[in-house]
Amino acid sequence: MPEQPVERRPRILSKPTLGLIALGCIALAAALVAGIADNPPGAALLFGSVICFLLAIVHRWSRPRTFLWFAAAAAVSFPVFVILHNVFYGLGEMASERPLLHGLCEVLHVITFFVAVLISPPALVIGLLGALVTYLVRKREMNRETGGSS
Repeated sequence: MPEQPVERRPRILSKPTLGLIALGCIALAAALVAGIADNPPGAALLFGSVICFLLAIVHRWSRPRTFLWFAAAAAVSFPVFVILHNVFYGLGEMASERPLLHGLCEVLHVITFFVAVLISPPALVIGLLGALVTYLVRKREMNRETGGSS
């Protein structure tokens, strides 16, 4: 009796994805060792790690529209998280006599600051560049299929 072929599902964590995650972890560790406060090389390593993590998410996308939605979400997220940062900072100051609430607001205002400053700008650039690249690749593929030369 012949063996049934085993149906293979696509791996969620492919080698490129794992490579980007590993590179992001290495860059993050190097940034933390070098220090990021008033240290341009450390800050560059931190941004590099964020870019690697974002690319690990989006590198399989092939539609320009998906990248444009990603860029739009990043553009909207920046002012939203800046406002949330200020709100949580103000609430934390108002709740200074309540340690638990003050601590929660401190954590939230730091997280929203990092999202606004470290994640939104690179995500916007990756979204716009990804949309441009995927659009050009699709256009070139269409020209090859139709025999066009433009």
